[in-house]
Amino acid sequence: MIQDEIMKIKSELPADVCLMAVSKTRSRAEVEAAWQAGIHVFGENKVQELKEKAHENDPFEWHMIGHLQTNKVKDAVRLTSLIHSVDSLHLLAAIDKEAAKQNKCMPVLLQINFANEETKSGFTVEEAPLALELAQHFANIKVKGIMTIGAHSEDEALIRKSFQQAHDFYTTYQKKYQLDTLSMGMSNDYPLALEYGTTLIRVGSKIFGERQYNQ
Repeated sequence: MIQDEIMKIKSELPADVCLMAVSKTRSRAEVEAAWQAGIHVFGENKVQELKEKAHENDPFEWHMIGHLQTNKVKDAVRLTSLIHSVDSLHLLAAIDKEAAKQNKCMPVLLQINFANEETKSGFTVEEAPLALELAQHFANIKVKGIMTIGAHSEDEALIRKSFQQAHDFYTTYQKKYQLDTLSMGMSNDYPLALEYGTTLIRVGSKIFGERQYNQ
């Protein structure tokens, strides 16, 4: 089943769009099944779960996509290839400090709240340009691009608006800061994100089925 779903999604994607499997609440066995079916990037929301699943010499990448607390930065820097959810200068500074200790230049994405929803983390649209500029001054961080979550709405026009804003922001600063990643689109809205130039989609339930949470 996992293999069929992955093949189906990949058939819809341009060659230059990365399909990430969101593996939160999923087992290591499910991760390995997805890898065998052609997934090379996995995303975790919680550092604790990442620590339980990630192995040192995994033949695929782990990314951090959930809200990251500064006291969990050490393991996120150690175990992941990219942190998508950098939503404050304070967190940027903490990642930079830890990356220096680990002798690493940590790739990150700035999370920007283009939907302007109070329930979402991220820099505001107004804060984002300065945050992107200031991020260039951290010696052990490389900003690869931006991440956003589409508007939480049944109104397709609102979702499109947030994706359009993300695309416009990304293309505005792409050359200046050598950005190459626009992380945008999830199981329910990635077809729309593809219309607005996403380079990486974050898909969980569409690959693995609905999540089974511990009661």
